[in-house]
Amino acid sequence: MTPEAGRAGFRIGCLLILTSAFLLVFLEPGSAEHSITLLTLLMGLIFTGAVALLAWWSQR
Repeated sequence: MTPEAGRAGFRIGCLLILTSAFLLVFLEPGSAEHSITLLTLLMGLIFTGAVALLAWWSQR
């Protein structure tokens, strides 16, 4: 993985995580918006973890 691709992937993942975490503060638990935002947060965490794992694996 090139450093530019790793940086771009990490920034996209951080955007998903930070935006959804911020929105969770204001959304009512149990609503559809809250559920979708939780799903987005989970996707951001998985995506960022995958980018970190690929970056680590490509350096080996």
